Amino acid sequence: MLFSTARRQSLNKRPYYNKYILLILLLLGLSILTNCPGISISNREFPILGSGYKFDYDPVGDIAILKDKNMYIIDGNIMSYANDSKFIVLSERPRELIPECAGTMPNATYDGCNAAFDKSTFLQYWIINIKEKNDYIGYDFKRAKYSNVYGPFSEEEYLQKRKMLGVPTDLKLQDISNWKLH
Repeated sequence: MLFSTARRQSLNKRPYYNKYILLILLLLGLSILTNCPGISISNREFPILGSGYKFDYDPVGDIAILKDKNMYIIDGNIMSYANDSKFIVLSERPRELIPECAGTMPNATYDGCNAAFDKSTFLQYWIINIKEKNDYIGYDFKRAKYSNVYGPFSEEEYLQKRKMLGVPTDLKLQDISNWKLH
């Protein structure tokens, strides 16, 4: 009788044990998949930019540029880019400059923000010199600023800064709007 009671208790514990093992294996598998280079849950493999710079999605699903593992350099919605061994040039449509998305409108909604964002044609331009040291130099308008990141610029300012920095003229911006997650 004692043996059968102990055996029943042991059998009753096994379903929970199996669920925990399954959960642990699932979490381990997801961890491996999301941390492997070239693998992404969204199935988007981005081009390599070099010197620790890379594309990734920001928290709202826009394409951003990061340095190393998690330092956001440009955290907005990148619309086009080009790069070579010295420069990354890009255009960005920033959500924070659209009133419906900036939190300044009292009745703003998530859907209203996305609709206004999709209608917007505003772009600002950036140049990153990936050969210069990337030193943090402060914070300005909700963005960290770095010594080798130039911008945001209007198109005219951007073209002038390109000349001043010696960005090659054959480095032409390429549209990446088809990369979007949503």
